Order: sequence, then structure tokens, then C-alpha cells
Amino acid sequence: MDHSVPGIVPKKECSLPVKVSIIRGVLFDDELNHTNEVEFYAYCALDDRVPLILGFKDLLETFAIHFDIRSGVAYLER
Repeated sequence: MDHSVPGIVPKKECSLPVKVSIIRGVLFDDELNHTNEVEFYAYCALDDRVPLILGFKDLLETFAIHFDIRSGVAYLER
């Protein structure tokens, strides 16, 4: 099945063809705090000029994400 990721402009010619994959990785920050290995979806573009798009749906189901905009702090909590 062909998949695409729509752009900000909702026109077919603005969408990006992708391959949907499940990847395994570790999330870490500047201080090297890290998660255990997790699996999540990634949209792999068919062209190297486009960056990898990571899917956060699975991560949002696995972790609670906390943001404190005033102090500039954000973190994940299992």
C-alpha cells in the first residue's frame, strides 16, 4: 500500500510519499538521560533530501510528556 504524509497545504502535490516502518531506538537528552529501547513508527521518505519523520503516537501511549514552558523544562515519564 502506498502511503503519504500531507503537508501544511492540503493538496495532493504537496504530500510526501513515504514508507511506513517500525524502528527501535533509545531517546536521550543533552545530559545523556535515556529511555530503555522502545519501538515506534517512522515515515521514511523515498528521497534522501527529506529528513526522517518519527511518529510520536506510540511514544505518547508509552510515556507521559511534561512541559513547563516558563522554566524551559520538558521530560518523559514512564
